Amino acid sequence: MKYSNLLLLPIILLILSLLNSCAIDGTNKFNGFYGSVKEVTDFHYEFEDKFGEWTISEYDDPYYFKTEYNRDGNLSSLAFYFGEGNINYMHKYKYDDDQLIEHITYDNEGKTDSKTSYVWISDRMAKFVEINTDGEKISEGSLLLKNSRVFESSFNYFDSIGEVESTTSTSNSYSDNGILLSFSVQDNDKTDIYWYEYVEFDEKRNPTKKLVFMNEETEPTDIWISEYEYY
Repeated sequence: MKYSNLLLLPIILLILSLLNSCAIDGTNKFNGFYGSVKEVTDFHYEFEDKFGEWTISEYDDPYYFKTEYNRDGNLSSLAFYFGEGNINYMHKYKYDDDQLIEHITYDNEGKTDSKTSYVWISDRMAKFVEINTDGEKISEGSLLLKNSRVFESSFNYFDSIGEVESTTSTSNSYSDNGILLSFSVQDNDKTDIYWYEYVEFDEKRNPTKKLVFMNEETEPTDIWISEYEYY
């Protein structure tokens, strides 16, 4: 998988799958977390096959994502770091009665880069528009929920003169308790399917190590290690 795709896909999936996080039956409605999660840090590693097992190799081009939640279970921020803990950007989220209505994107200097506003057509569908600080529309799209999880989404990205430059759509599948199992991403005319294999869990049964596979490949593209902090 290309490095640019590695950056794009976790961002899309984290934003879409963590729109709302009110607990239900002891787990997060969207990502299946157990317990009262305060913070999750997801580290990306290269991998190698050692003694018949996929293990972490060199920490090449290190980067990681950190997501934080309030006590109500809603996602409050998402940040992307690279290198020696240098922040690249951050999203902060705003809710109305546990329903996402806005998120603001900040650059690596902590300055506002864009604002995304959400309008809920129904409990199952939302439309969104992203505007930069110059008042220009960067992207727009829609989200479709099923069983309180985002199953489908679509994005239109605009160029500097307001014309649609590219389109992206996603389709996600989940386990019964809400853990993401696989997702497809259609970028213009190309479609790729990614799926997770969860191999390690913490004492609360939340996944701490997962392998990511692409299409029909039998060799994983990445290893992600997750660390949890609880209230």
